[in-house]
Amino acid sequence: MSAISKPGDLPLPTTALGRRKPIITPLAGPFFRIYRTVHKTPMFFGKTLDYRFDSANGDCGVLYAAPALEGAFVETFMQELGRTSVSLKELHERPVALIRAKRPLRFVDLYAKGGQMRLGLDGRICTGSYAVAQAWSDALRTHSEKPDGILFPSRHELSVPSCAIFEHAGKELKWERWGSLDEPAHTAELSTLLKLGDLGLDP
Repeated sequence: MSAISKPGDLPLPTTALGRRKPIITPLAGPFFRIYRTVHKTPMFFGKTLDYRFDSANGDCGVLYAAPALEGAFVETFMQELGRTSVSLKELHERPVALIRAKRPLRFVDLYAKGGQMRLGLDGRICTGSYAVAQAWSDALRTHSEKPDGILFPSRHELSVPSCAIFEHAGKELKWERWGSLDEPAHTAELSTLLKLGDLGLDP
């Protein structure tokens, strides 16, 4: 029996993707996004190639958010492996925004059971090379299903979904400030989030 080769990078998308049917999940929000107060607004559609599903060719900005508060928290405060605490100062400087859509947005669902396999993908789309994932982002965005974004498992906690929203859907979105997790009104939510990562709370 020949040895099973170890997985390397996920293959790049091919024209075969056009013959595959993604799972499309409609979501109108609210979506949660944690942003820096210095930026004044959470509505940033980036083209920096610094994040997983940024457009490889720069054709489209991408906004990252999450369907639940825990997803936004994980993506913001739990990216550092082995982190043991978060500070009240950090929480104060990074408030939470609620983003709602005027219509349900159509997401290619990589979080749903079978959502990756049917597209010729596996877990590396969410944990592997950014360059490869960015090529797939462009390929999925231009699929005939015309999605508004991608719903995917967070690399930092695979049980938690996150979403990448394509820039063309930006006109459908509006946002409001939810508050900061250091505020007394959100003590219960903060306690739950700290337990998720077994984190302490610093001044």
